[in-house]
Amino acid sequence: MDWVMQNRPTSPQNGEAAPGTQPSAPSAMASNDKNNEGAPTPGGGTGTTGAPEDSQDQPRTSTNPADTPPERTPACESAPDFALLVRAVETEVIPRLLAAHHRSDPSPPKRALPPDPRPQARDIEALSEHAIASDTTGALALIEALIARGAGPEAVYLDLLGATAARLGKLWEEDEASFFDVSLGLCTLQQVLFRLPPLFERPEDALARATSPPTTMRRALFAPVPGETHVFGALIVAKFFARAGWRTWTEMSIDDAGLIDFLQREPFEVVGFSIALPSHADTLARTIAALRRALGAAAPAILVGGGAVVSDPDLARRVGADGSAVDPAGAVALAERLVDAQASRGARGT
Repeated sequence: MDWVMQNRPTSPQNGEAAPGTQPSAPSAMASNDKNNEGAPTPGGGTGTTGAPEDSQDQPRTSTNPADTPPERTPACESAPDFALLVRAVETEVIPRLLAAHHRSDPSPPKRALPPDPRPQARDIEALSEHAIASDTTGALALIEALIARGAGPEAVYLDLLGATAARLGKLWEEDEASFFDVSLGLCTLQQVLFRLPPLFERPEDALARATSPPTTMRRALFAPVPGETHVFGALIVAKFFARAGWRTWTEMSIDDAGLIDFLQREPFEVVGFSIALPSHADTLARTIAALRRALGAAAPAILVGGGAVVSDPDLARRVGADGSAVDPAGAVALAERLVDAQASRGARGT
């Protein structure tokens, strides 16, 4: 039984005072009313006007503080309410506090970023040193480290090897490296370039290349403009064509007569010329014109690229080429469009 209920005093019954107690003192409210003065009765009641002394229907009122039962403590009767309060704190208050904390946090934790797989300036400088020192092993180790970092073929061929070749040329222009050093460096880069395909080629691509009949593969020939020796760019472009499923050849140096003779014996769908110096544009125009006269309708699609084309996009039109590209991937896409269009015209007999 509730302790509050156990200590509650027993109320007198039928107007009798509790044993061992004195009659209750007059009520403060009743004593202030001069018209309703009364004295305690032997039964403990108070005589008031208009109220019978021995009425059983009137509740007995006590003004003695000792007779007033203590208030019931709400906590003793609110276990369900406490559970609701706990649930409200867990589901409403705490989530809101956490959300407010995250919004106001000025320095959220930062995740560690993976290393940038693209070649950096220090990689180009290091490869230049390996190339001038004719250190093919060190150059390949550097490239393998980049590949392990996530660098793809485009990044290695263009952003590393191409940029390194350009840096070697700049070193020569600024007299920071001799012609011999630059020539040796470019030779080393070419050796590296020839040993790279196994690092990028997937096994299924190698199998398809080995089992495909040569007659079903498109063929492309690349060469520098007669009189130029800058062939490294042409070698890189040839690698992109090979990765796209083409069979490729690269001529290091060839004159017009030798090029025409070779094309008359070996059919090619595309011939790509690399031109580095704008001053060789007239030479390239004469070479292209000679090819078209000698081969007639069997002449392949002719593309041009290189530093001179980058600085002068209209050069391709002026020299009589079918198109130009400023990067190897663009050259592959353009060549395939030209060959498809040529095949479509041949099928229609036009």
